[in-house]
Amino acid sequence: MAFDSLYKSFFLLTYLLRWNSRLNSLRSVIRQFDDVAAVLHRAGQSCLVEDIDVELLTTVSQFLQPFEDATKELEADHVPTLHKTVLWFYELNRVLSQPSAVQLMRSLNARASRFLREKFVIGIIHKVAIFLCPMYRRLMMFPPETRSDVLSSVIQYINAFPEPAARSGQDRQTPVDTRDSDHMYAPMAKRPYRFA
Repeated sequence: MAFDSLYKSFFLLTYLLRWNSRLNSLRSVIRQFDDVAAVLHRAGQSCLVEDIDVELLTTVSQFLQPFEDATKELEADHVPTLHKTVLWFYELNRVLSQPSAVQLMRSLNARASRFLREKFVIGIIHKVAIFLCPMYRRLMMFPPETRSDVLSSVIQYINAFPEPAARSGQDRQTPVDTRDSDHMYAPMAKRPYRFA
């Protein structure tokens, strides 16, 4: 009975182990491979690592790196990430379309590029989120017709927004003069905007 419980727990843990944790393990193997191979050679057990292709492991690790970067940025919970969906879509397309001298990398890139186009759906809400991000508000990553579609959608969203309820004259308060207050906000410094 205890063995069954341990067996189920092991497979549940394996199921819950994230792919980027496995990528970190793969990188650890690559970094330490020479040391492990030397120890096994001295112990007369070098046959345990003779079938491991470190170049293959390195290629797979390099292929997965941009996906790990995208995952880390898109899963943040303390900053907005909706607009980054579009940015990472274009970045991953760019990375996957780069030529490579390694046949395996070309095959992986072609398959991932096809999968990205089929599964990674960019909706109007993602494009509007790009517009609402001050850094990318000019929508330079889109062709002109997409820019006009996004701006039309923003105008529709604004027009569909309900009007606030009118307040009676008795409910209105006079504005507070805060010019001499210690609690005034300092003006924001202007910073240059980056555009994709």
